Amino acid sequence: MSMRQFKAFILFQILWVCLIYSCANVVPPNGGPKDAKPPMIIESYPSQRQVNFVGKSLSLRFNEYAEIKDPNKNIQFSPPLKLEPNYKINGKTLEIQLKEDLQADMTYHIVFSNALADYHEGNILNSYDMLFSTGNKIDTGYIKGEVINGYSLNGEADVLVVLAKNRFNLENGSFQYITKTSTNGSFTFGNIKEGAYEMLAFKDENENKKYDENEGIAFIDTLAIHASTHIMSISYPIVKQRLGSF
Repeated sequence: MSMRQFKAFILFQILWVCLIYSCANVVPPNGGPKDAKPPMIIESYPSQRQVNFVGKSLSLRFNEYAEIKDPNKNIQFSPPLKLEPNYKINGKTLEIQLKEDLQADMTYHIVFSNALADYHEGNILNSYDMLFSTGNKIDTGYIKGEVINGYSLNGEADVLVVLAKNRFNLENGSFQYITKTSTNGSFTFGNIKEGAYEMLAFKDENENKKYDENEGIAFIDTLAIHASTHIMSISYPIVKQRLGSF
């Protein structure tokens, strides 16, 4: 082998080794921008504004795999349920199994607030409303208003506001409708039956959906009529300290 042939052989070996090394260290392709979108609901059962609904099974189907976060706190049924449903994610579908019969001839409004997120990135769907009726129409009455702090006079967020047909039901936790104030203290009861209601607001600290003695409370002395607006002032109990002797 001549010197020229030997140099060509060595160069060929070096190029071969470099080719093998480059193939063994393949850089993975760029995955593109991070997903920042929450899951989208592409189908629901019952469908939006469906009437004459019968059954105990509800469902939402997403465009991607999703997860549910603290449903008993973040999913609000109005009229409220006595028993918390069972929630289960099955693939791209949220299945809700009720433990009780729905009331007859009643419009149901379900608010999913920060309860749904995509599985991979955790992007939260801030709010989604589901509306259907067990009767032959969707009720159209509404009551709206604001709950303000009695001391700061600022809107009070995350306050439960409830409606009942009479004071007895109100005091015994038997509410006909329930909603929660937004970040600025505003609230709306939509799609309720026309009529007059007792109204109460309270800060549900222990999340049992009932007023307890040490929670902030607000109420109005007059009846709340459908298609009306009210402002409620919430105050908190003053803790009395007993002074000892010196």
